[in-house]
Amino acid sequence: MTDSTTISLLPYNQTIFIFHTSLPLPTIMQLKLFSVLFFVLGLCAYTTWALPYSIQELTERDGSVAFAEHLSQDLAKRTRYPVKGDADLAAKIMVAVKAKVKADIVAKISASVSEKIKASLDIKVKALLGIVSIGDAKITARQSAALKKVQAKVEASIQASLETQVYASIEADLLKVLKKHKKCSEADLLKILIDLEAKLIAALKVKLPSICAGLKATVQASVEACIKDLQIHIPLLLTIKISSTFKLDVAIKACVDLAVKVCADLNAKVCAKAILNAL
Repeated sequence: MTDSTTISLLPYNQTIFIFHTSLPLPTIMQLKLFSVLFFVLGLCAYTTWALPYSIQELTERDGSVAFAEHLSQDLAKRTRYPVKGDADLAAKIMVAVKAKVKADIVAKISASVSEKIKASLDIKVKALLGIVSIGDAKITARQSAALKKVQAKVEASIQASLETQVYASIEADLLKVLKKHKKCSEADLLKILIDLEAKLIAALKVKLPSICAGLKATVQASVEACIKDLQIHIPLLLTIKISSTFKLDVAIKACVDLAVKVCADLNAKVCAKAILNAL
């Protein structure tokens, strides 16, 4: 069976051309189907070829951007000097100094207290039908949260004491030295920082042990708060009782000993270079 198909074309000059074809109708449908199939296969082939290339191109471009940023940072660092010796520079130095002391010293002392409290806790759980066990993740999470509060309180107490007993005089001395230098080269600034760190270490060796010795009230209050946070009593359902063998005097002595040890290991030149790199 055949069907005559008429195709009309209307070009720009409005002249009408009419073509007649006497191809069988199934043949025409097959041609259309083949054309669609060919287009789909071509699109899939293009996508398969283009995708890895695009990913590779993006990866290379990202790598180029990262390298450019790294190079820019290095160039900025090399061209930063000389720097103006003013209050802004002193403030930046003190921020870096305090951050380093907190990370290298204060955090270790507060973690020591937290660990001793954790080791001293005796947790007893009574639950209906054994719903809760000592290894329950919720109890562990509560204990971890309570101990983090203890550590944060101890850190805050030490930091507050350092501000008044150590940092205030160190910053005042730094400002005096920087005022003598309108411009500081990298070598000049390193020398200033080495002198600053030497004074800081000397002050820490004297003040930090006494600061730790004065933590008794803070630590005792933190232990009591920790126990209170962990205890739970839900009548007939759940009871968590906390007892502690924590020995305050032993913990405080351990803090003092740790402070002495950490300060003894400090090196002014090494610390100064770390501060310089952090600016």
